[in-house]
Amino acid sequence: MSCLLLFLLAALGLAAADVFEECDESNRNNFIASNKSCTHFIYCSGEDSFEGECPEENDYFNAHLAMCEPMEEVDCRTGLPLQTNEVQQITVTELPVVTVTVTQTVTTASTALDVSSETVTAAAPAATAPSSASSQQVVTLVASECPPTDNTHQIVLLAHDKSCTEYFICYHGKPLPMTCATMLHFNVHTAKCDKAEVVNCMRSTISVREQCKQHTVDIYPHPDNCNYFYYCRNGFLMLQQCPFFYGWDYEKRSCVAIAQAKCFGRQSLLI
Repeated sequence: MSCLLLFLLAALGLAAADVFEECDESNRNNFIASNKSCTHFIYCSGEDSFEGECPEENDYFNAHLAMCEPMEEVDCRTGLPLQTNEVQQITVTELPVVTVTVTQTVTTASTALDVSSETVTAAAPAATAPSSASSQQVVTLVASECPPTDNTHQIVLLAHDKSCTEYFICYHGKPLPMTCATMLHFNVHTAKCDKAEVVNCMRSTISVREQCKQHTVDIYPHPDNCNYFYYCRNGFLMLQQCPFFYGWDYEKRSCVAIAQAKCFGRQSLLI
């Protein structure tokens, strides 16, 4: 599988722009699904709009992530990721024990057997004490180092100083490595993984090769050339290029007009 923006190279051969009815102001400068097929996509940018296709045979366009994904992970009807069935949580309540006591008094008469009384009693249900676990709220926080001992009411996380997609969770005083889902970055302000354009994490001082690991799926700006960017897929680092007169914007994480792009090395392209 390849990142959608890998296929912008195909747009270099377009001599004239097309007009697509799927494009409007709401999706300007964005990739959207095409009505042609599940493998096609459209980059909406006014007169510079163009249509592309996923190069891998078994890939569909994922409209949510704006990239090509394996077909088994994308709903072709909607272009969105497939929804997995959530496990339904079943709460089992233990019923109180009921004790039944039967008392019989038998009186012997000369002509009949008389049952004088029969009493049935049930034990009253005991009052349920509130759970101490439910009364205590668990708080997630981001710290600079792991505390020496665990707190049952706290989850302590650490940011990774060399990666935007990785972080640590503290357990028994030691940091355990964790990784955000595809294309998400760790947000130190919310202690959650969030969209990269929201987190705005930059590790430009760390080499791209060092950031691209076997479990990483992410996009990085080129440190010297505004027209290029890198796509990392599970440790494989691929150099990508935006269309002519476009640059890779590291905040929007997409190719935009070179004059508006926030990128590195733009001056060399404008000379």
